[in-house]
Order: sequence, then C-alpha cells, then structure tokens
Amino acid sequence: MEAGNSHEIRDTPFPTAAFHSSARMNGNRQKRTDANARMTVSERENLPYLRGLKLAHPITSEADLEINILIGADHYWDIVGDEIIRGDGPTAVGSRLGFLFCRQTTGSASLNDCLMSTPPELNDLTLLLMKFRVGKYGVVSDIEKAFLNVMLHEDDRDVTRFLWLSDPTDPCRPLTTYRFRAVLFGATCSPFILTATILKHLTLNKDNTAASTISNDLYVDSVVSSFTSETDVLKYFRHARDLMASGGFNLRSWTSNLSALRTMAEAEGVVERDAVIKVLGLLWEPEIDQMSFVMRSINSKEKGTKRGIFQQTSKIYVPLGMLAPVTIRAKLLIQDLWKRKYVWDTPIPEREQNVWLHIAEDLNEAMTTSFPRQYFPDNPSNMVDEDYV
Repeated sequence: MEAGNSHEIRDTPFPTAAFHSSARMNGNRQKRTDANARMTVSERENLPYLRGLKLAHPITSEADLEINILIGADHYWDIVGDEIIRGDGPTAVGSRLGFLFCRQTTGSASLNDCLMSTPPELNDLTLLLMKFRVGKYGVVSDIEKAFLNVMLHEDDRDVTRFLWLSDPTDPCRPLTTYRFRAVLFGATCSPFILTATILKHLTLNKDNTAASTISNDLYVDSVVSSFTSETDVLKYFRHARDLMASGGFNLRSWTSNLSALRTMAEAEGVVERDAVIKVLGLLWEPEIDQMSFVMRSINSKEKGTKRGIFQQTSKIYVPLGMLAPVTIRAKLLIQDLWKRKYVWDTPIPEREQNVWLHIAEDLNEAMTTSFPRQYFPDNPSNMVDEDYV
C-alpha cells in the first residue's frame, strides 16, 4: 500500500455513479424510480466531496469515462430507499438514483471471502474519550477522504475489477471494465490497511512532535485530543497539519473550545463549520465546551413487543456508560422477556408494558442531559494522572 499526493498518483477520473437514474433487471426489463424521487443533475453537481475523486481507471483501451456520483457511507441512507426486489437475478434496492444492484454468484467466493480479516490496530475508544475530557482545551480533527488516499499496489488491482455503464443514459450500451486504484470502501481489510499506513507514516516521522499525539489519539480517521495550554494547542495544529500533508493526507474539520485555533483553521480553510459535532459517539459543542448524547427518541406510546423493545434499546449508544443506571433496567426487562419466552411480535402483557413505559420515558429524558467536557475545570491539570486514566 502507498500513501501519497492524489495529483501525482491518481491521473484518471474515477466514475462516480454507474446507476444514474435507470438500470436493467432480468434482461431488457428496465425499472425506474419516480422522477420526483430521483436526484437531479444540479443536486449531484452540488456535492463538493465528489469533486476531483480519482479512485479507479478503465483497463480497456476505451476513452476514460465520467460518471456522476459516488455513494459513500456518510450519504448512503440519504439515497437508498426501502424498496427491495429479490429473485433469481440480482437483488435490486430502490434509491433516488434508480435501482442499485448487487449479487454474489452461488457457490463462488466474494472478494471479502478471500481477504484476510485482520482487526485494525485501533486505540481504545473509552480511553480516548476519557483523555479528551482531561485537558483544558479539547481539539478534534479528521483526515479528509482517508481511505481514498491509500493506493492499492499495482499487483493487487486486478482483483478489484468491476463493470460500469459506458453510457449512463443508455443502459443497453456495452459495459466497461474498471479496477480500483485506491483502498475500497467495504473491503474486509480496508480499516486495517488505513490504520497501518497512517501509523507507518507517523513512525517514519517520529521526530515531529505531533506524531505521538496523533498516534495515541487516532480512531480510524478522527483525531481526538486535549491539551493543558494554548501554546501547545497552536503548536500541535501547525505540526500536525504539516506532518499529515507530507504523507498526502489533509487533516481538516478542526474545532476546539480555543477560539485562537478555530481562527487559524479558518485561515487555512480547514475549520469545522458545525456548531455541534459528533465525537466518538457523543456530541460536543466547542463554543460552550459542553457534551451531550446523540438523541435516539424512543416511542413510549405504542404497545411494546419483544422485538420492538430490543430494537429501541439497541439504538442507544453511550460509550462511557453514563446512562447505565437507566439502560441496565432495559436490559433486565429484555432478559425477563426471554425467560418468559414471549413471541417476538406479540404485544407483551400489561405488567411488562407498564415497566417498559417508565423505562422508555426515563431513557428519553436521560438522553437530553448535557455535561461539561472537562472533568475538573477548576483544578490544576496535574491533579489528573493521564497514565492512570
């Protein structure tokens, strides 16, 4: 794997949506979504994160093809709908782009079946959040298009071949074969490759003072840190930006409760615009340095079933366990429902319904709680032993 400047390595535009607004299914049968539901050309052109992406290249002698949109994990659910058609052919999923198709040949292995599933070398998420709450100044940033900046070796690219429409406006035209040049979204080994590449780059540049901070505070493509002095924050910003840029990575979306850092990031065009951001499963509002929970509203009015209660409680994610006094009650209720062998989709008896009603109301109220990011804002920083944390 190689990390490097995209302009030097990726010289062929990547097709960014083969599905367009139509597709074929079962031979010449074509399915189209309602015109009002499809993404318009102007909507596609106003997606800035698509500009300049060059992730793949054709392996035929035909001219390079431009297609219209890349469906990334961050926008997937905004595009994909609920309609699913299954049959002897490929599975079709309705979307604002038309029908998206996927199929694994019976009896054959997929690419992920052939890849080594090595867990990425990630820092402990709970430890990162605890460290983030120690220093006076919190600092968060992330690596722009992190996976796309790690190149596949030439010898590995043929196993990533895929078919693409040569003309998105005419699904009956011959298909063109492409292969990926960058690490694939969704490949089993991609998270490991990304982390290993970044850590290798940091190791090779360990003389940079930001290298150890990023190594210790990195989680996939996010860097979550805290510092005790304003000087340390501003030095870290400059050194971290230069360090990651030397490896072809853009460390962007900077935000902090230190206004001086936000001003520096603004000047370089890498400041986070949102007033409230997600930090490893929690929400943080830097201006007031307050944290809160991602609101997962639970419907406490409808009749509860074993399946419904399980689904509702599974949506609640609190990495520091701060809602445990309430969530443990929900887990005990689910345990009781299992012991009593209630049917999945049958409303549970009134006694359990009342218990669930009170738990749901308490969960909804608890998730509106906010709290200071810093553990001990009025005490000297040396009162907290970071190694112990």
